[in-house]
Amino acid sequence: FCFPTTMSGFPVEKLDFGYLAKCEDEKELAQMLRALQTQSYGSYPQLEEAVERKLAKINPQHRALRRSEKALRPAGLDSEARKKYEEEMEDFERSMAEYDSELKHTAKRGAVQPDPWVVPPPRNKDQPFQQEPDQHGDSAAARTKISTHASQVAQDAGSRRIPGHDFRAWDQFDADAAAAEVDQASTAERTVINAAAPHKSVRSLPHSVDGPLPTAQARTDLALQEKIKGNESFRAGDYEEAAVFYTRSLSLNRSAAVYNNRALAYLKTKEFKKAELDCSKVLETEPDNVKALLRRATARQELNNLRGAQADLEHALRQEEHNSEAQRRLDAIHQLLVPPPAAAATAAAAAAAAVVSGEG
Repeated sequence: FCFPTTMSGFPVEKLDFGYLAKCEDEKELAQMLRALQTQSYGSYPQLEEAVERKLAKINPQHRALRRSEKALRPAGLDSEARKKYEEEMEDFERSMAEYDSELKHTAKRGAVQPDPWVVPPPRNKDQPFQQEPDQHGDSAAARTKISTHASQVAQDAGSRRIPGHDFRAWDQFDADAAAAEVDQASTAERTVINAAAPHKSVRSLPHSVDGPLPTAQARTDLALQEKIKGNESFRAGDYEEAAVFYTRSLSLNRSAAVYNNRALAYLKTKEFKKAELDCSKVLETEPDNVKALLRRATARQELNNLRGAQADLEHALRQEEHNSEAQRRLDAIHQLLVPPPAAAATAAAAAAAAVVSGEG
């Protein structure tokens, strides 16, 4: 009988203290720990503990060291914790009852929405439909071609649309990827997308959301809705509208992620000073946020603050030393800061002449 050497994907001959003493690769240590935890070759608690200690020494935050714990039930809490839990549940039920009562009272008064700006007005509701001839004449064939193209683009955009209720998907929304996707769109596609953009009344929305919001949870929920609207506008390439909705979200709940998204929208609209301020807001609470550092570096470079951009890029590289984008941009800034060879030689000659004249 031959015992398999890779029952769990890790060679059994490497499961010993001698190999562990020589191993410095955290990926291999994680595989060794996984093989020991699953007990594919048996139970070796002392070796498993030694592998955990070494992996924790190399990378204390490694995911292989995470422990899953079962959720506590109220019956498993001590008397003080259970009392606090029951009080919090009673407060929650009381606040929900008050909120429900307020909604019912509002509905009886006939005001379905207490704040007319909570939901934006329908797009182009005050303008009758007008069909204008194209630049080359009112050609039926041309209109048919444009209509078919618009339908195809709208269908493609709809297939990528994230449902508004899918909060987990929106948490994973990458504004940078969405921006790149919009930038790669052809001129014709962008024209069709912008044709479905909101009426200018959306941009005239107040930059803060007013109205009775009885609970902190209600403010958080509404802030999330405004953020989702901003993300949808960003995906459509309407960065001005996205900035409006992000601003409304921030009026309810100041979030570093929303400040970061609004900064990118401001970069797209070339409002570099506003972008720099938003990135600074993010870095006040998250000083090592790489996205905010890269975006502030972009804004500062456009504002001709090359030293500030250099500092941000160097900070980003300290967090992610293999970030190729940060390194490429830092090299470009170094070329802007270092004088050309001819100018440097002239300056050196002038300095030498000044020294000689001083000695004479």
